[in-house]
Amino acid sequence: MPKGKILLIAVAFFTQNIIAQTLPTDSLKHKYNNLTVYRYGNSFMKGGDLISFKELGREFTMSDLGLTAYQKAVRYKKTSSILSLLSIGFAAGTIATIGSSSNNKTTTALFIGQLAFSLSSLKFRHLSNKYLDRAIWQRNKDLLFPPVQ
Repeated sequence: MPKGKILLIAVAFFTQNIIAQTLPTDSLKHKYNNLTVYRYGNSFMKGGDLISFKELGREFTMSDLGLTAYQKAVRYKKTSSILSLLSIGFAAGTIATIGSSSNNKTTTALFIGQLAFSLSSLKFRHLSNKYLDRAIWQRNKDLLFPPVQ
């Protein structure tokens, strides 16, 4: 076989492998670019689309651990919201009692209650974000590298 044909076959073989590795049809790259979920500020993105917190819940059907963490995040978020509302109520009560000089103990108690509810709300919001980040990470991991059954 002439040297030219051998060289042509070798070049064709090696360039085919290089081109095949860079094609956008690579399934892992496609999954990563189009199917993973990530935070974008206070929003969530899947591929190039914005999804809401409510829609995010449907993304965990294929990840049991991710779903468990997501459910905890939702519970902590609800608890945080309730505590925030209580804090606002106590703040309104504090403001309402500031004018009367005979209710100093009541004003102080309402202010301490507002502070306690506000700090508790922040703690539960932090836990919600922590579990939500963990849930998204686990879901993406299970998407890209499915667990062995």
